[in-house]
Amino acid sequence: MFYLDLFRKLEDVGVRYLVVGGIAVNLHGVNRLTHDVDLMLALDVDAEKVRDWIENRHMLAFDLRPQNAVDPTVGVLVNSPVEFETAYARRVVAEVSGQRIAMAKAKEAEADKTVVDDYHYELSDEQLLHGLSMTPLQRLTWLDEARRFVLALRAAPRTYYEDGKPVRTVTPGAKRIY
Repeated sequence: MFYLDLFRKLEDVGVRYLVVGGIAVNLHGVNRLTHDVDLMLALDVDAEKVRDWIENRHMLAFDLRPQNAVDPTVGVLVNSPVEFETAYARRVVAEVSGQRIAMAKAKEAEADKTVVDDYHYELSDEQLLHGLSMTPLQRLTWLDEARRFVLALRAAPRTYYEDGKPVRTVTPGAKRIY
């Protein structure tokens, strides 16, 4: 599954990240269909360079698009209303099929969802052509994969962190009708 492979690779190379946007909002109980993955990263780059991206290039986020039309786009936030280290210290970690996935808590996820939504409303010709190039079967395939991932994520045990330390683990109940 694309999503688990992505998080496994991020962990393998030691990238500190938080899932924000639609996937994180889904974890917190809001039904929101999403296909893409929105991330905050611990950007180890010069603060001046990031300021230049934001002020002179008006960059809120950048997208990493797959070569095939079926896999999701990965959006990386550059200008988040939430400071990464603060959000990371308060993260929620879910475990799906043995893979740990770090997500922003509800307040931070919702704030970053707004930034991501504002950014993604301006579709480029490339994005539009990318979406139109998918066959109906490809669209159904990615919708089904996104659905399966969100359902697995919602059912996964989660560990909540405060000040970088685990404070409680919650295992959601199995009483859900889908």
